[in-house]
Amino acid sequence: GRSAVPPTTACAGDSVVVLRSDPPAPRHGEALEGTLQAARRTHERWLASGLAASAVDLGPGVGVVARRHLESRSVEHVPLLVRDRGSAPLRWAVKIGTQVASERESWGDWHYALALREQLELLGHQVTIDTRTSWYRPTAHLDDVVLVLQGRGRYRPSPDQVSMLWLISHPAEAPATAVGDYDVVLSASTAWCEQVAPFARTAPELMLQCTDPDRFHPGAPDPACAHEVLMVGNARGPRPAVAAALEAGLVPDVYGQRWEGLLPDGAWKGAYLPNEQLAAHYRSSGVVLNDHWDEMRHWGIVSNRLFDLVACGARVISDDIPQIKETFEDVVLTFTTAQDIPTLVRAHRDETPEDVERRMALSQTVRREHSFAARAKTLSDRATAHLAARVGHR
Repeated sequence: GRSAVPPTTACAGDSVVVLRSDPPAPRHGEALEGTLQAARRTHERWLASGLAASAVDLGPGVGVVARRHLESRSVEHVPLLVRDRGSAPLRWAVKIGTQVASERESWGDWHYALALREQLELLGHQVTIDTRTSWYRPTAHLDDVVLVLQGRGRYRPSPDQVSMLWLISHPAEAPATAVGDYDVVLSASTAWCEQVAPFARTAPELMLQCTDPDRFHPGAPDPACAHEVLMVGNARGPRPAVAAALEAGLVPDVYGQRWEGLLPDGAWKGAYLPNEQLAAHYRSSGVVLNDHWDEMRHWGIVSNRLFDLVACGARVISDDIPQIKETFEDVVLTFTTAQDIPTLVRAHRDETPEDVERRMALSQTVRREHSFAARAKTLSDRATAHLAARVGHR
C-alpha cells in the first residue's frame, strides 16, 4: 500500500496529517500481523522525528482498519494530529464531578476548575473542563494530560495519556485500588496518601487545596454584604456549624440549597450566593462559619472554603480537625461543642490589634503559598516530567 507522509515533511504548530492506508485486505493472520508491523514502523518514524501523534492506536485502531477492509474495499483515511512537543502547549482535560454542564454554576468544583484552568493557560497549556457526562467525549483521545479533581464519581483513565489524580474531596469515591490507574497521585490528606501508597505507581504526594488571590483577598467591608454570623453551603442534613450556632442561641444568615425546614424563619437568605460576591460577604461579616463532610473530617482534608476565607482575612469559626491548626495556626478558631460558640464569637469581636495583624499576615501567606498559580506550577511540572519520561522510554 501507499506509505504515510514521511516525518521529513515540514509541519508547523498543530498540523493535521492524513495517514492514507490501503493495503490489500488482510485475509490471514500473517497479513494482519504485517499490517500491524507497518503501522508500528510508521508510528516509530514520527517519534524519531521529534513529533508525537495524538490519535494513534496500534491495537484496536488497526483492528478496526482490518475489519473495515474485510467488509469493504474502500480506502480509509485516518487523521493524525501531530505537533512538536518542544514548542507547542499540552492539551489538558480537567475532569470534575459535576453531573451535567447546566448545573455547574452551583458546584464548587466548577469554580475550582475554572481558576485552575486560568493558571494552567498562563503557563502556556490548553485546557478543557469536562463534567461527568463529557468525561469520555469523542475527542478525549486528543488530550495529552488528564487531571481528575476527585469528587463525585470514579474516572477510568487511558494509558495513552499522562493521568493525574488530585483528591480534594469524597475519598470514598477513589478506593485505594483505583490509584494504580494514575501516573501521578496527589491528595489533600496525608493519611489517605499513606493508605493508598502500596497501590500507587509512584509515591502519592500531599497537595493541599488552594485559593484564587485575585478574587479572595482583604478589602474594605461592604455594609450591603455584612452579616453578624454567616454560613455559605448546601445542607446535607443538619450542618454541624449551623446546628452548634443555633444551639448556642445564635441565628446565622445562611446561603445554600436544601435548607428547607432546618432553619428558623428569616435565617435562609437564598439558594445561591454568586462566586464573584463571596469575598465581599466573607470579609464584611462579623463571623463566618465553616464545617466539613464526615469523611473529610475523618481523613483530615481541610475544606477549600477555609483557604478562601483566610485569604480574605475573614474571621472564621470551624469544626475542629487537627489539620486546621497545622495550616492556619490559631487564626481559624475551632469548636468541639455548641458551648464553645459564644466564646469564639466574642474572641473575634474583641480581637486585639495583634490578632488583626496575625490574621492579615496569614492571609498574605495563604495567597502566596496556597494559590492556584502555585498548584498549577506543580501540576505542570509533574505532567511535563512524566511525558518526557514516556518519550525517553519509547
